[in-house]
Parts: sequence; C-alpha cells; structure tokens
Amino acid sequence: MSLRTCVFAWTLLTKTNGTSRSFLIIFENTIYKCVRTAEYKKIYMFEMILSQTEDFIEVEIAGWEFNVSRNLHEYILEDQMTTNILPSDFCNNSVLLVIMCISHPSGFKERTTIRETWGKDRDVMGHNISLYFLIGETDNMTIQHELKQEADKYNDIIQERFVDSYNNLTIKSAMMLKLFMLRCENTAKFLLKIDQDIYLNLPKLVDNLITRNQTENLLMGAIICGAKPIKDYKNKWYAGPSHMYRESDYPKYLSGPSYCMSKDVPKKLLKVALLTPVFHLEDVYLTGICATKIHLNLTNNELFTYRHYGNINYCIYKSLITVHYQSPDSIRKIHHAIYGSSPSTQKKCEEQREVYLVHRWLTNNILTANKSRRRRA
Repeated sequence: MSLRTCVFAWTLLTKTNGTSRSFLIIFENTIYKCVRTAEYKKIYMFEMILSQTEDFIEVEIAGWEFNVSRNLHEYILEDQMTTNILPSDFCNNSVLLVIMCISHPSGFKERTTIRETWGKDRDVMGHNISLYFLIGETDNMTIQHELKQEADKYNDIIQERFVDSYNNLTIKSAMMLKLFMLRCENTAKFLLKIDQDIYLNLPKLVDNLITRNQTENLLMGAIICGAKPIKDYKNKWYAGPSHMYRESDYPKYLSGPSYCMSKDVPKKLLKVALLTPVFHLEDVYLTGICATKIHLNLTNNELFTYRHYGNINYCIYKSLITVHYQSPDSIRKIHHAIYGSSPSTQKKCEEQREVYLVHRWLTNNILTANKSRRRRA
C-alpha cells in the first residue's frame, strides 16, 4: 500500500462531511490495510507534526510580502501635499487641538454619528478644536462618489493616495503625521489620532492637556508593556514572518485606537519612520519602534482606555477620555448619558465615579495579569 494512497484515504475519512456510508467503507478498508503497514506510522506522524506546528507557520502579510518594499519613501512624499480630497480651510485657523479620525471609505454612519455627538463642538472650554476624517482610496466607484458628496457637504474629509486597508494603517498614520507637519504645526498645539469606533470625552481631554501644560515631547495614551509578537497567522495582530520583526519582544508602545502628541512630535516621528522599514502594526511601529529610536518617552494616561467595559453604566464613561469598541448606537447612548440626561441622572453619574475607580483598579491590577499577551484594540 503506497503512502500516497494511504494519505488520500485518511484525508477523506477524517475530513469529509456528509459522504455516504457506503462510499466511506471503501476507504475504511483501505485505511485498515494501511494500518497493517509501516505507512500508517508516517501518516500519523505527519498529522501530529501538522497539528503541533499549524500556529507557527510563517504566512506572509497581505500587501507586505517578502518582495514588497518596506521603504516608507516609496509611499509618502514627505514634502508634498498628495491628497485627492482636502477641506478648503484645512489647518488655516489657530486651534488647541487637531483631531484626525482614522476612518474608512464606507464608514458613513460612523462619521455621521461622530459629527452629531462628541465631534459636534468646535469650541471646548474656550479652546478651538478641529476635526478631520482621514481616509484612503477605494476601488468602489459608488462609495467614492458618495464620499465626494459627503466631503463637499461637511468639508472635513481628507482622502490620501493609498489603498485603504487594515494592513496599510501604518501608511495612513504616517500620512497623518505628514499632513500635520506640512499644514498644522504652526496653527495647532496638539494632534490626537483616534479611530472611528471610539467615544471621545473631548472636555476631559482638553482639561487634561491644559492641566498637564506640556507642549513639547508629549506622546500620550495607554501604554502597553511586555507584549510579544504573535506568531499565530490566524490572529488579527499576527506579527508576520520573522523578516518583518525579529525581536522576541515589542518595545513599550501606545495602544493604537487613540493617542495624543504635542505639535513637535509628528515631524520627529515621521523623520525616523522614513528611515525605518515599515511594520504593518502601526501603533507598535510609530509609538514603539520609531519613538524608541529617538528616545521619546511615552506618557501613560489611564483615562485612555482600550478595553471594552461591557455593560457598565454609561455614566462611568464620564470619568474617561476615550472608550474603545463602540458602535454608532453605543456612542450616541454614551453621549446622551454624559450630556443629555436629567439633573438626577447626572447626580447619579457622579456617585458612580467611585464604583468605576474600583473597577478600573481591579481590571488593571488583577484581571489583566498576563502582561506578555498582546492586548490591543
């Protein structure tokens, strides 16, 4: 009995669903003959090796295969504006904070929700705020047409020249740094990068920035320490083959869904990024690898959260700056709980602050004991 025949029969017998019993009997007989030969041992060993090594197979990252250049210069012209769509008054006015919301072409509902909730106000505690949505290119002409109409209506869409995809988030964030460096560093004091599934407590952030009074070398968010590259290619945060990242640990970095920086930092990060091979996990790359190269200290702020707090009362979110993993409906509910509820509900929210502080301590100190596991948003 040949090895090829045994493997074929073994595969049909163990992997096929819904096959008639009479059909399988043939291959059961074949397997029986295989068992009586040394070939069965080879099949068994093959199955064992495959099952034990499946999670360690080095699969290429889509879009960043081995033969694809990781030189950021080939994707970004650092001294030129390259946008397809740009607001007419982009960074023309002096503001405390520029918010760059990382969106995708089809995220119409998410952008509308943000405009009608936390992104509605342009004057917060007496300080001017600018909000823009950063988007890449799409090959869907219907979506592109609707996006252009949306941009004409709201004047807050920026579309850059790169394919909008998850694995291109590093390019998108580097584009954000370039845009700020070229047009905003003389008119804004801070830059906030934020994802579209985050609820932002804008007054809380503004108060935090003013109280902190640090206008240089600030790179602030939720620090992640001790994370290791994930080698399971089925995981969303798979690090890729060893040529993508060779170290056994990541440097400490800021959780990617939201982080804030002073106006001098974008130029510094972009400068070193242009000399550093691209790594597709943008938070590890920009706030970890690149920030480490220029000895830029990260500032941890526990009010930037990257966990989902489940069914905790929305009032507790009033104590935070950012909350991740929120649907458009949840963002509206949180916003109403903070700003639109009755005085009695507002009082109740204040009373629940202590409950949240205890919960946060438990989460940070007990429930998240495994620091080596990569915890991301």
